[in-house]
Amino acid sequence: MSFGQGTTFHVSDGLKFLNSSGDTMKLALLGGFNQPQFQSIDIDNDGIHDLFVYDRTGDKVMSLIADGSGNYTYRPEYDHIFPTFTSWVVFKDYNNDGKEDLWFRNYLVNGVSLYRNITQPSDPHIRFEVAKNVLRAYNFGQIIDTSDIYADAANIPAIEDVDGDGDIDFLTLQTIGFGVTLFLNNTVENDQPLDPPAFEEIDVCWGDFTEGTSSNQIILERYQFCYRKYYRYLKHAGGSSMLLLDGDDDGDMDLILGNAGFDNLIYLENGKTNLGMKLDSMIAYDARFPSYDIPARVNTFPASFMVDVDQDGKKDLLVAPNLTDKFSGYIAEYDNVLYYKNTGTTSVPKFIQQDSTWMNDQMIDMGSHTVPLFYDYDGDGDQDIISATNQGHLQTADKHDALYLYENVGSPTKAIYKLIDKDFLGLDKDSISGMHPTIGDLNNDGDPELLIGHHSGSLILYDLSGKGSSMTATLISKNAFSINVGYTAAPHIGDVDEDGIDDLLIGCVDGNVFYYHNQPVNNVADLTLVDDSLGGIIINELRPGTWYDQAKDTFIDTLLPVVYGYSSPFLADLDGNGKNELIVGGAGGNIKAFRDISKDLTSDFIEYPLKYYSDHKSMDLCYDFDAGGEVKPTVADVNDDGRPDVLVGNDRGGFIFYEHQDNECVVSAPTIPHEHEFTIYPNPSTGMIKLNSPFSGKRVVRVSSVDGKEVFNVTTSSDSVDLSSLRKGLYFIDYQFPEVRFRGKIILE
Repeated sequence: MSFGQGTTFHVSDGLKFLNSSGDTMKLALLGGFNQPQFQSIDIDNDGIHDLFVYDRTGDKVMSLIADGSGNYTYRPEYDHIFPTFTSWVVFKDYNNDGKEDLWFRNYLVNGVSLYRNITQPSDPHIRFEVAKNVLRAYNFGQIIDTSDIYADAANIPAIEDVDGDGDIDFLTLQTIGFGVTLFLNNTVENDQPLDPPAFEEIDVCWGDFTEGTSSNQIILERYQFCYRKYYRYLKHAGGSSMLLLDGDDDGDMDLILGNAGFDNLIYLENGKTNLGMKLDSMIAYDARFPSYDIPARVNTFPASFMVDVDQDGKKDLLVAPNLTDKFSGYIAEYDNVLYYKNTGTTSVPKFIQQDSTWMNDQMIDMGSHTVPLFYDYDGDGDQDIISATNQGHLQTADKHDALYLYENVGSPTKAIYKLIDKDFLGLDKDSISGMHPTIGDLNNDGDPELLIGHHSGSLILYDLSGKGSSMTATLISKNAFSINVGYTAAPHIGDVDEDGIDDLLIGCVDGNVFYYHNQPVNNVADLTLVDDSLGGIIINELRPGTWYDQAKDTFIDTLLPVVYGYSSPFLADLDGNGKNELIVGGAGGNIKAFRDISKDLTSDFIEYPLKYYSDHKSMDLCYDFDAGGEVKPTVADVNDDGRPDVLVGNDRGGFIFYEHQDNECVVSAPTIPHEHEFTIYPNPSTGMIKLNSPFSGKRVVRVSSVDGKEVFNVTTSSDSVDLSSLRKGLYFIDYQFPEVRFRGKIILE
């Protein structure tokens, strides 16, 4: 559903941004990189391999379409053809049909999923179907014959034909365990078809090497007691990223390893062929890889990826940070991708560093926590951009955000932006973290004020004076109006009830929106809390929880997903009827819209999901806004066509721009069939709910409160469950069959 004719958008590069040299940035509105993973695959099915990017921050997919000459164009409509990823994703052809299949960590089933590539020549893009929702492996000598193949959230596994027999094997390293575990695919050995694969867990010390327990150390010998899986739970320092390649073209697989807590890559040479060994065995290593050139250094926890970046037919090397846990290390959140060109051959690569800021210099990337605001700061009649940012975790540890100023050096009809100030108004010195700016006239004196939300939930008020380069900000209060919304205050100044006077909306971590009505007296704002959950809005998302146990030096995957809200409200007339819509961004990446809210501020608002339209390559479809995680919208008529446009900031440090257009969005985009999808309805509910899934038979239903305590447990064969005995509030549901688990949330009212 949409608002109707005239309220549709399309993802646009209509906003031009110039780099420091004055050249147009080709991928300015890609959204930024924090922990990107790179894969090569033909996304648009035109015969040319494209660049697939998955960023762990916000679990964001980015589809970069290649032209065959080393140039890329971002086509976000293709992002929606992939399932939801968490932690890692790998494309590898397992059934030898020439099409890369999809392997990924699926937190909904708490395991590794495999999707089969079923793309046909006539398809407008790549297509998948479920091959194995949960990959399992046989364990010889164990009480339980099979167990799930594992690859923890912190790690990136290696999926290759390790033994050279023609089927694809699986290598992984948990955060606890000395060695690399080999799940051997035995389809060829048993003279079976490649589809489906069949795995055995045969070795947890593959390669006969051991990692040190407290240093970046490699011991070139097998752990003395290591035999298959019995010593699987020995201690290992942090997580690991792995890339297998036959670097010396001798027929065995060498390994590039990156470790949590360190900034270097380690290359381990396999001596199986050289020394005539029966099993893979590492005989040498390079801890400064590539030591023959500039060693790859990424702060922190590097991961390496082989893709043909320049499209010359030879796979190059990209190196990027892999750590997401800011409590256990500093993370480089911009200028963080190293590009090493393969100047050797396909069989014997030689990687020479070309660019320490590959692709970052072609897009807006300020670090993370980007909060843009359209504002004509110089009064010249066009829209400039003021954006809050953390300036990068490595540089500031998220302790002092700043305002970046992008001046429109174009015109009101053709916006061209140039970064002219990385500390606009000099607020870096004020040590504000979680900065969220809004500008308006709360005291009704005809002059603007700058109100900034703080991560603590409080507000900071400045008085603005002057224009352009002479604009200054004078601190009025570090605890403005004595308001605190709990955590991550996201204020917006706007006329909520349309009485001609600016009011105040505030989003927060819980996902609700606070509404303060304003009745200024003698040019002094007088704010009264009217509603702490305006319109019944709750913007929150479920994500898998992963935390770092410093005492044990390991990452832990939590069974209970974490609730994030981070609501970010903004008022704007999207449909041109003279009434404001309320749009709200949140942690999950989508933006929700609520129409003509001033008509009734006391009832729950009806949601109208914002859509954008694509007519690229006969894909006449509509898609949800999806700019990544923790999205922050701002709205203005940027091109002076009388219609509002939407610029969105995110937690990857960049922008995505949605330009208004006239197509009516009435068609929903198809998605890959997910074996794990299910619905809970009605939601919210008064007690009786139905859990709809593709499975039948007995299932266990567990309900937990927000603090993780189990409050309901039943085994049933029915889709209906009565929760009327529970108190009103938000709950999490685990819906478990023998082979698959679903997770969701329910609001009882």
